[in-house]
Amino acid sequence: MALRVLGFYFASQFVRNFLVVLALCFTLIFLVDFVEVIRRAGDKPNYSTWDAFLIAAFRAPTFLEQAFPFAALFSAIATLVSLNRRSELTVTRAAGISVWQFLLPIALSAGAIGLVLVALLNPVTTYLKAEADTRLVRLLTVGDNVTGALDSEAWLRQGGSAGDSILNAKASLNDGKLLYGVTIVEFDQNGLFSRRLDAQSAELKNGQWLLKDGKIIAADSAPVPFETELIATNLSETYLRERLSKPDTVSVWRLPTLIEFAEAAGLPADRYRQKLHSLIALPVLLISMVLVAATVSLKISRMGGLTKLILGGVSAGFVLYVISKIAGDLGATGLVPPGIAAWTPSIVAMLMSMTILLYTEDG
Repeated sequence: MALRVLGFYFASQFVRNFLVVLALCFTLIFLVDFVEVIRRAGDKPNYSTWDAFLIAAFRAPTFLEQAFPFAALFSAIATLVSLNRRSELTVTRAAGISVWQFLLPIALSAGAIGLVLVALLNPVTTYLKAEADTRLVRLLTVGDNVTGALDSEAWLRQGGSAGDSILNAKASLNDGKLLYGVTIVEFDQNGLFSRRLDAQSAELKNGQWLLKDGKIIAADSAPVPFETELIATNLSETYLRERLSKPDTVSVWRLPTLIEFAEAAGLPADRYRQKLHSLIALPVLLISMVLVAATVSLKISRMGGLTKLILGGVSAGFVLYVISKIAGDLGATGLVPPGIAAWTPSIVAMLMSMTILLYTEDG
């Protein structure tokens, strides 16, 4: 009973520190992104401060996902150092409780937080990210052009009844079925330039692009404006989803379906599979960060050298994060199996940390 109460106390201290770190990170991310949105869209006719505020608020949780491992690391270090300075860990050890017994509630709390973040927060985060992208595109749309730098520009080659064409879009939404800032250059059967179409938006409907608010520029005539125009395409929804949709706008519950669709169409699904494995492995990564923090935070503070140890732990956590990101990029491109790329860094870090603790605490 006493051990259970003590474990709950240690776990509550960690959870409280984790929430504080997340709140600080969210505030910092929001303020930086809010200023960035104002810089990019402040001079646009459609600009409003409220829209910029919503865009920054909706995008902040996506950026915050990158800070989860560091939040676990800093929270564990803060919790253990605080308990150490108040001699609570010393009393705990004197009562015959081993390091594994009082670390277990903290590690389980980190794993439980990871499960909640993946199962409950991720669907909300992806929805908000998609909504923020939509608002940002509309904010940057002026006339038939999308101004400002966006990270979703697309180039596609497609076939049609009259010949091939090259499609460029400044931004893509809705898994690639809705495009903004569209330019289509058509060629005839002989591969010669036929005409060019510029449109504010294009939506895929029944094997055709529905272009809105644009103009047609032919080689031997003046530009002709149009409100709507239909262009046939051989691009499927599955192909567009694989090429243009971004994993950070797809929730963990939709990823298995997208992987099945891509594989059924004969398209690579490595980036979706890597995203799925990295989300599932997040609880293990958070537990690994707690164990890394434990290797540098259990030394008695009056013995000195604690600051150097903590800096070493932060450095080790940063290295683990970088290795995880590099492995994730390799898994997304198919150079490494996504499952191995997502799970190996966390498991190796966990085993190394446990080895160090066994040597320093039980050796």
